[in-house]
Amino acid sequence: MASSYPKVRTHQPKAFDPSVPFVIGMTARLNGINDHATLLRAFCEIVSKYKNIRLKLASDGELGLELEALANELSIADEVKFLENVGDIYSVLSRWDLFIFSTTEREGLGNALSEAMALGLPCVVSDVGPNPTISSIYRDNSFGYSARC
Repeated sequence: MASSYPKVRTHQPKAFDPSVPFVIGMTARLNGINDHATLLRAFCEIVSKYKNIRLKLASDGELGLELEALANELSIADEVKFLENVGDIYSVLSRWDLFIFSTTEREGLGNALSEAMALGLPCVVSDVGPNPTISSIYRDNSFGYSARC
């Protein structure tokens, strides 16, 4: 019996190449439970120091236009790509260099974080809810960190 699930490739770290952008990504609805605004502000700080870096946000939601406007206001719109809904999220995740999960206290353990971890994608997560516990387990394998925002 053939499986209807997509073939999943685990994350394969790439050799550092300064001519190839480093890609950070997040999959989570663009809503008030997740904290994309804080992520965009933090990413603005990163872009000011590291030029060849990109942020990809895979999802949609009621805050999409507001977040796009914030990216424009922060002058990072060229480095940020809003992917909307993605059919094969595992294919997208496997091409990113780092997964980030910026969220609020109202979010439980996000499926997106679990999926990124299952692929072996290095993760940085907000220091809220169950994330610190999850990242401490993951950190023991040198793949995850939590950040207080």
